[in-house]
Amino acid sequence: MPYTVAANSIVQVTTRSSLFGQTVMNTWTWRWLAGGTPITDGASALDDFEALLEANGWRDSYQAMLPSQCLNGFADIQWIYPTRFRKRTYVFFPSGNAVANTTISNCAAAMEFTADVATRRAQSVKHIPGMGGENSVTGLLDPVTLGTMDDFIALHLITLTFAGGQLQPVIYGRARPSYTDRHGVVHPALPVSTLPITGGAPQPTLRVMRRRTVGVGI
Repeated sequence: MPYTVAANSIVQVTTRSSLFGQTVMNTWTWRWLAGGTPITDGASALDDFEALLEANGWRDSYQAMLPSQCLNGFADIQWIYPTRFRKRTYVFFPSGNAVANTTISNCAAAMEFTADVATRRAQSVKHIPGMGGENSVTGLLDPVTLGTMDDFIALHLITLTFAGGQLQPVIYGRARPSYTDRHGVVHPALPVSTLPITGGAPQPTLRVMRRRTVGVGI
C-alpha cells in the first residue's frame, strides 16, 4: 500500500558488501526538502532514488574506492525519520572497482564529513573497507586512493534534485534519552539531529576495523 513521505524526512542508504567472508557496511543519510508536490508513494520514491544514485555517478564513485575483493555490493534504502518505513534492497555492484587489490581484511581508509557548527554531532567519519594492500606504504594511503576518495566526497556534498524537491546530505544523529554515568554525572537527553554536510576530506592514514555486533557500520 502506498505511503506518504513528510517534508524533512530522512532517507538512509546502507551500502554493504563482503570482504573475505566478513560483511562491511556504511550508512549515508539525506533530508528531503519538499517542493510543491508531496511524495505520495514512498516505496516508489526509493526506487527512483536508487536509480538517481546510479545515474549521477554516486554508486560508481563509491565502487571505485573499493578493491575487487569487496564482493556482492548491495544497497538498503529506507525512510527512517520521522516515520520509519520498510527498507528496499537493491543489487548495487558485483565487486569493487579500485585499481589496487588487498589481502587484508581488517584495515580501512577514513573520510570525515563536517557541518558548519562546531559540536560533537557535527562530524561523521566513514570507513572505506579493503585498504592496506597495494594502495598504502607504512600506513599512508597513496595519491590515487586519496584522489578517488576526494572524487566521492565531492559527489556526496551535492544537494540532489528529487521528487519535486531536493535531497540534502546530512549528518543524522538519533535521539538519546538522559542517563547517569558511573561517576554520577547526569547527561541530558538529546533530540534527533540533522545537520547539513558542508565539507569533507579523506584522512591520509589507515584505520583498523573492529568487529561490531550492535548497530551498523565498521
